[in-house]
Amino acid sequence: MLHRSYLDSSSIQVSIYDDRVEVDSPGMLYDGLRVEDALTGKSKCRNKAIAEAFYYMKIIEGWGTGLPRLYSQCKAMNLPEPKFVEFGDGIKVTVYRKTGSEWVIETTQSTQFSTRSDEKHSLSDTEIKIIDAMKANSSVSQSQLARQLEMNVNAVKYYVRSLSKRKLIARQGNNRSGEWIVLI
Repeated sequence: MLHRSYLDSSSIQVSIYDDRVEVDSPGMLYDGLRVEDALTGKSKCRNKAIAEAFYYMKIIEGWGTGLPRLYSQCKAMNLPEPKFVEFGDGIKVTVYRKTGSEWVIETTQSTQFSTRSDEKHSLSDTEIKIIDAMKANSSVSQSQLARQLEMNVNAVKYYVRSLSKRKLIARQGNNRSGEWIVLI
């Protein structure tokens, strides 16, 4: 949403395969920006109002941090480098993933999650921080999580809902006196 060209009416398409994830986005890299430059943290913002709103809501960390983080995470997980292909008036990004019966997702924190092919979990840094906070204090409230992680309460609720739907966390008891159970 942040980088796409809204002059093109087509949609962003995400294709998930066993060995890779492909994202097709309308609009090429903006204003002559090259992938090589973006990897150094250089950024040219196409949709400034959306970027500022996302930054304010803590959905993004800042401008120019996404690609370097993507590349370092792939390197840390011993994955091939992501591939960028510009086509017509769009760009396709391919991120490769491990396949096999068992593998480990290593995160920038020291937390590790072991998964099997029938229960693959990919967790964002924010989801990992929420899970770590719940492990440290099982009775933490969502508003306390928001303050602790310096996030918007609605963003925390979104992540908690997502983790619950994926059966990675559960709530035991009511909202006031209950506690979180981390299932991974």
